[in-house]
Parts: sequence; structure tokens; C-alpha cells
Amino acid sequence: MDFDWALRIMEHLAGQPLLFIALAIGLSFISEDAVTVGTALLAAQGLIGWPLGFLAVNIAIILGDGALYGAGALAARYRFMRRLVATRRIYQTKRWVEQRLGPILLATRFMPGTRFPTYTASGFFGFSFPFFIAILSLGSVLWTGLVFIVIFYAGKPFLDALGPWKWLGAIIILLFGLVVPHFIGPICARIFGVRPLPEDHHRS
Repeated sequence: MDFDWALRIMEHLAGQPLLFIALAIGLSFISEDAVTVGTALLAAQGLIGWPLGFLAVNIAIILGDGALYGAGALAARYRFMRRLVATRRIYQTKRWVEQRLGPILLATRFMPGTRFPTYTASGFFGFSFPFFIAILSLGSVLWTGLVFIVIFYAGKPFLDALGPWKWLGAIIILLFGLVVPHFIGPICARIFGVRPLPEDHHRS
């Protein structure tokens, strides 16, 4: 596989910060973790500047999280949307979040599978948006900073050692970055003193 053409496209895109940020925002709705790890890889290889990559990822994450909050808030106002959102799962999430709002919102950044119900429920039940966005911004910066540091000190030497096979190493790191949160999530939950989100055992 010829990796040079991909590198040239990335380098060209890095010269257009607004376009790069817009791309990160769009892709974050598919997978925030993939965008974070992928951007960190680009920065580690010198294809984009660290400040641009860090800024792009955090803007994308915060906008995406805010959009989920907004979707929940809109659903609370319009009956046809409320029917879609007001599920048993959302009410379970409300009771879970109300226990310790701040720590839980912060912990969800590190706990795959909890963001959608938690952030949507936050908007649906009218939890404070300024508080919500402040905590989620802090979580985003912590998570992004951790990913960038790990990839720079561990991922970059790994890619450099692969030489022309670095594209394969990038894929491995990307997949690894998608799997790792599922293992560190429970650890972070314990650190923040957060119990797992209750499972929905309701059967229709």
C-alpha cells in the first residue's frame, strides 16, 4: 500500500485549519475516539501541528457532546421527539446522573457506551448547561491530552521503527485506541467514585 499519497493529502489539509477542524467535527459524530487517536497520530508524525490537532479534536468533541444535550433539550419541548427520547433507559440514566452529577459527567468521557444516554438525558431533564459544558470540556481536555502524550511517547517510536510499513502500524494503533477505553473505563469510574450505568433489563 502506497502511504505517500495519504501523507500528502494530510499535509495539504493541515495547511487549512478551518477545513481540518470541520472534518474533525464531522467525523466525531461517527467516532470521537477514532478522531482523537487519528489526529494524535498525524501530530506525532509531524503532518499537522500539535496545537491545531489538539484544538480541532476538542472543538469536535465539545460540539458533539453539546449536540447530544441539545437533542435531549429539544425532545423535552416537542412531543414527537419526546416519544423517541423518553425511554426507560433515559429515566434510568437520569437517576444515575442525579447521584453525583459532576463526577459522572467527567467519568463518561472515559466510559464507552455512556455518553449518548447521559448527555441526552442531561438536556432532556434540563440539567445546567453551563455546568454540563464546563465539566465535559475538562473531560475532553484530559482525555485528549492523555491520548496525545501516549501516542507521542509510545506510538511515534513504534511507527518510526516500521519504516515503510508505518501505515499498518497506524491501523494497529487506531484499533488499539478504540479498544482500550473499554478496559480503562471501569478503572476511571472507580477513581471518580462512580458506579456503572445500570443495565436495562427491560424486555418488550
